Amino acid sequence: MIIKKFSCYEVIVPAKEGVIESKGINKPLHKLPVGAKSGWSLQFDQLPKLLLKMELSNGIIGWGELYRDHNWTVVANIIETLLNKDIRSLCLQKLPFTFCREYDGFECAIWDAFAKSHQMRVVDLLGGPVQDKVRVGAWSSHRHIDEIGDLAKGFADQGYDLSLIHI
Repeated sequence: MIIKKFSCYEVIVPAKEGVIESKGINKPLHKLPVGAKSGWSLQFDQLPKLLLKMELSNGIIGWGELYRDHNWTVVANIIETLLNKDIRSLCLQKLPFTFCREYDGFECAIWDAFAKSHQMRVVDLLGGPVQDKVRVGAWSSHRHIDEIGDLAKGFADQGYDLSLIHI
């Protein structure tokens, strides 16, 4: 179960117009600085994400997804650290590189491959499912007040519980 290869797929997934905020409102939601730009200055859908494919010597593939605005130098350093390591030798609770924005994506790929190698689901590595259903919420950002009724109705028509709406 040696880590033999990583493939990285950088994607930018723009939101459909009007999904994040009402027309005429521009309140970026990405809270962290990007380069020389301060936090809250870019909309999150303008930033790239990295999908990570990790291949083991036994043919198992593990997938991970990094937070937006990854640092390519950090990604390359983590890949260098992990290549040719046996995932059975890794401590899944503390991987052999520093905690950073890129950590979670590599952690997901490793846990995914480890679980698949043992014919398990990742949730089984975490102790198993706690319930068979979870509530899922709908979200909308900054809106003009006159749009909220139609927006809430659209969510209700899709089956969302309106008692959970926060304005």
